[in-house]
Amino acid sequence: MSEEDALRQAAEELEIDPAYLPELRDMLRTDRSSWRACCGMLCTPCVLDLGRAIDRTRSLIAAEG
Repeated sequence: MSEEDALRQAAEELEIDPAYLPELRDMLRTDRSSWRACCGMLCTPCVLDLGRAIDRTRSLIAAEG
């Protein structure tokens, strides 16, 4: 599975709008310590949801390897 396919699948599984794929691509290529923190304002999607999508993307990629 390609990185892009894994990213799209993770976003779909977690019901994250495809409009956030550019943000997810950036997050996938950066260290977690550089990600924004949750602000607690109930944003949709929350940065924590985006982080879960990145974790899922990485697990999908690892399962293929």
